Amino acid sequence: MPDATFEKLRALALSFPILSSAHVSQSVNLAELLAELRRALRGGLGRGGIHAARFCLHVFNSANPFNLCEAVGTWDCMNLRAFKAWAVNPFTL
Repeated sequence: MPDATFEKLRALALSFPILSSAHVSQSVNLAELLAELRRALRGGLGRGGIHAARFCLHVFNSANPFNLCEAVGTWDCMNLRAFKAWAVNPFTL
């Protein structure tokens, strides 16, 4: 059974439409999910995907860099809505 950290991070990542179209949804454990988020950092999903992945990794470990000002400029309304939903009820892992 997956652990709570994996489930929360996976739910957060899947709330971003740009990430849910990637292999994030097929991840079955934390290691695979983190690998998929790091893969998104390479730019295959565009700048919006890079910032969404960066944000998820920052929530997982605050040592991962994330710049909200840069991210907001790259997200469409659906991806921005995912961030706003997290901001209403923030959590860290």
